[in-house]
Amino acid sequence: MRGCLRGDHADWPAMELTYRLTLDDWKKFNKLARARVISQASAWKQVAGALPVALILPRVAALVLLRESGLIDRRAAGAVSVAYVWGIASWVIANWLAGRQLRAIWPKGGWLLSEQRLTVDGDGVTSEAIRKGCTSSTRYSWRAFSDLSEQDGLILLWLDDGAESLVVPARALADEAARRDFVTLVRERIAAVKPLSAGDRNAPGYRKQM
Repeated sequence: MRGCLRGDHADWPAMELTYRLTLDDWKKFNKLARARVISQASAWKQVAGALPVALILPRVAALVLLRESGLIDRRAAGAVSVAYVWGIASWVIANWLAGRQLRAIWPKGGWLLSEQRLTVDGDGVTSEAIRKGCTSSTRYSWRAFSDLSEQDGLILLWLDDGAESLVVPARALADEAARRDFVTLVRERIAAVKPLSAGDRNAPGYRKQM
């Protein structure tokens, strides 16, 4: 892993990083992306998105009303409660098992874990995934990015206002000074341009597969 500055432009030195992301890096990113989406949602959507809460509260209220009204007896209410708790527990366990299975079968040679090369210059960012002699490259203009954040050892170049991001591990930079230079350069460039609106994201130069 390395991070270096290249003087390709007198006023904007290009920076090239080469690194590999680990499964743990992707797990961290997924958690951060979910938190970002939730934080930008309305209060109602945040509650509705918490599946157990959204399911439990109305049904518990209905069960209490039925019990108090005498439409069902205590034994029936107990059976329904046990079945409902078991259903929620099954949902939680199924999600946990699915995540565990995914980690077990995650392809070690897949592109997500392949060597990544990121080139930052005055016009934008080029992201390359290098795998078995095949390189997949995507070019982004600076207008494609909304902001940059640093969390959990990751530097995240967020696209638009959603959960999509270019993920750079802080360890890809040679030292703390290189990390500061990279973050400063990217933040300055994002701030210098006006992000595209939702209707302009298909405009030429926004994102280009190479």
